[in-house]
Amino acid sequence: NAGKIEEAEKAYKSAAATSAKASIPHRRLARLYALRGRFPAAIDEMKKAKEALTGDGGQEFADDYVSLLYIADSALSDLLARLQSAKKEFAGGAKTREDAFKETGEQKKRAAELAAFLEGLASPTGYAPIQGLYSQCASLAVQSAESSLTFLERQMESDDAEATVLRVEALKQLGEAGKRLKALNARKQR
Repeated sequence: NAGKIEEAEKAYKSAAATSAKASIPHRRLARLYALRGRFPAAIDEMKKAKEALTGDGGQEFADDYVSLLYIADSALSDLLARLQSAKKEFAGGAKTREDAFKETGEQKKRAAELAAFLEGLASPTGYAPIQGLYSQCASLAVQSAESSLTFLERQMESDDAEATVLRVEALKQLGEAGKRLKALNARKQR
């Protein structure tokens, strides 16, 4: 599978180099990079794709943009679940404080990368409010992870409670963003 991804990346890079005015290779590279967690590269490719748009390519650009939001949705869902799991495993004795701290720190880094990605991604018309909800979710996930790290250091219930409230609020934002994205897509597909 990794070999096929590398082949696809080479092919898209070659296509982008061959035809500087082609939007499709840049959009495909953006999706590939986002799937691999290479968010700054995904933003760069989407900028190049937007610059290369011609005529009626706006809907295809929007479709690939939506794919990027679904990738972010999945990544946010996963990292919020991992934050919860690290907390539960630490509380249940299945993880040491050091292991929980490491896992939580990794998820904080992922959340920060996603927040930067969502802040830097240019949205097509009508998608900015949805992207804003995803961005808020990522920012809340960063804050939740930070509170969890503080809890692991100080062992104060108030830090744990704050981490939980922030994580729950992030989940609400994520749910609302997903709901709005599906609704907007349904309207645009008609």
